[in-house]
Amino acid sequence: RRMKMKKMNKDRSKDSHC
Repeated sequence: RRMKMKKMNKDRSKDSHC
């Protein structure tokens, strides 16, 4: 899910578990 986090870096607050 690293690719997803790349484009969703603005929402990494909720994806902080990545």
